[in-house]
Amino acid sequence: GAGRNYLVQHSAGSGKSPPTGEIRAALKQLREAADLTPQLRLEVAQQLYRVRSLAPQALTWLEEALPCPADERQIEPRWHTMASWCASAHVPLHLRGDAGAPGRRPWVAELRNALMLPGMRGTPILDDGQALIYGFEDHNLRKRLDERSPLLLDKRTRALLRVPREVLQIDEPALYVGGAGDDALDLLQHCGALATVETLGLCADLPLVVNEPVTPRLRQLLGLLGLDRRRWIVLRADAAANFHHLWLPGRLMMRGRWVDPLLPQWYRRRLAGSDSPQNRSGRKLFVADPSARGRVADEDGLMRVLAGLGFERIDPAALDLRETIDAFAAARELVMPYGSAMSNLVFTAPGARVVLLNYLLPKDVLKA
Repeated sequence: GAGRNYLVQHSAGSGKSPPTGEIRAALKQLREAADLTPQLRLEVAQQLYRVRSLAPQALTWLEEALPCPADERQIEPRWHTMASWCASAHVPLHLRGDAGAPGRRPWVAELRNALMLPGMRGTPILDDGQALIYGFEDHNLRKRLDERSPLLLDKRTRALLRVPREVLQIDEPALYVGGAGDDALDLLQHCGALATVETLGLCADLPLVVNEPVTPRLRQLLGLLGLDRRRWIVLRADAAANFHHLWLPGRLMMRGRWVDPLLPQWYRRRLAGSDSPQNRSGRKLFVADPSARGRVADEDGLMRVLAGLGFERIDPAALDLRETIDAFAAARELVMPYGSAMSNLVFTAPGARVVLLNYLLPKDVLKA
């Protein structure tokens, strides 16, 4: 009610000292509420955590909502960018200044004692729990969208997490690929990071760290790239691992709003056979996408019109990866709804024309 609304309005911070007396009065009202669910207690803890003087109360509310299991411990790392962390901790950050896009050069960080947790989407925890990297993964970790996430509370400079007391220790040097269990993200974000590794000419012979679930598409993609399964370190979906020496490549796609040109160039060269412009005799494709169903009101009617213009219909979900690559690489014109099948455009030759239905993409994505 009113107490909760007051906390939301006054805890974001405006540069002035918060009226803590009034916040405590609002907390008292909340304590007397009959509908004080664990989820509401967690929301209150999050709001309190953003006010420095009320952080102890935040931890109390958190413990009431989610008691800390005996096999876990709480850590409170500071947020860092990868560049700032590497500079302050004197960690090697390998860059190539003549590749990628200005301001977003491909990089690979050479980390020591990097803790990788389920639910953190490949974001490393460093310095024995004292540092956490942001701006690294495709999704926004700073919004707790998944109840399995170890990240419980967050503010501008720090976060509070619960991590297992016992974790798997991996001593051999390894290269982190990861995986999201999503074919589009695996193609663009996780395996796509291998373009950075090859561009920098680093760690080509190291075992690959791959997350469960390893989808059939991801398995086939890694096979087409010539990455032997015997070189994989597969992390269980519930496993936490500490890597004594981990090579972590930067991503070449961020939140669907930016794609580094290096990513499609690399895929075209490695799997589509060429990165040269498409000739005028290529195929004309209408790409069906079950993930985008509902965006095309009458797909059958649209296909009848397109068929009269020489288009053929394909559904990447019904093809194996090799067939999908060949189809997109041979296309000179494509019509498709906005959806996950768009990820296959990384195989399309420069100069191909793409018509996206019912969506407007940022210029950076279309240019790539």
